[in-house]
Amino acid sequence: NVIKVSSSASYKSVNSTVVAYLTKPTTIPVTIPTNYAIYVDGDVYSNSFNPGTVDGPVYVNGAFNLSSGSEINGKLISTGNINISNGSGTTYNIVGFGDVELDGGGSVNGNALVKGNLTFGGGTRISGNVQCDGNLNMSQGTINGTATTGGNAKFSGGAPKILTNLNYNGTLSYRSE
Repeated sequence: NVIKVSSSASYKSVNSTVVAYLTKPTTIPVTIPTNYAIYVDGDVYSNSFNPGTVDGPVYVNGAFNLSSGSEINGKLISTGNINISNGSGTTYNIVGFGDVELDGGGSVNGNALVKGNLTFGGGTRISGNVQCDGNLNMSQGTINGTATTGGNAKFSGGAPKILTNLNYNGTLSYRSE
């Protein structure tokens, strides 16, 4: 389990050799993020987890559902889908590597970076900018900043609002109900 690496060189009649020994560690180190108020390795469902108020960032290695008026006073990062509903919200940014759905008064007081689709329902708001790689679906809700989507932008229902600019790569559609 030891590798010997050596190198020799000669410059202006001066010879030099360097030798290094590399050993294989006996265990593989595992790094768990420790700078988060809550770190969860797995899916979090609203019917099984109600954090109340969390003061600090939250990292979920899986899907995350925030409801029942819960609040995160920090950034929310989830490697799966995110659902924020029933008057719940975050006071900073969200980063979702899956789809993100805001419904029933769910809010983000900051920016939203979404790898999948972003869907808005009733009484929802993002106070910052939105970057969505998938589709943007707004039946209601408000985005106070600029919204950029790599897919389609679909508006329907009530009066969805983007208060600055909308940038999209797919199609733009509006259907009143």
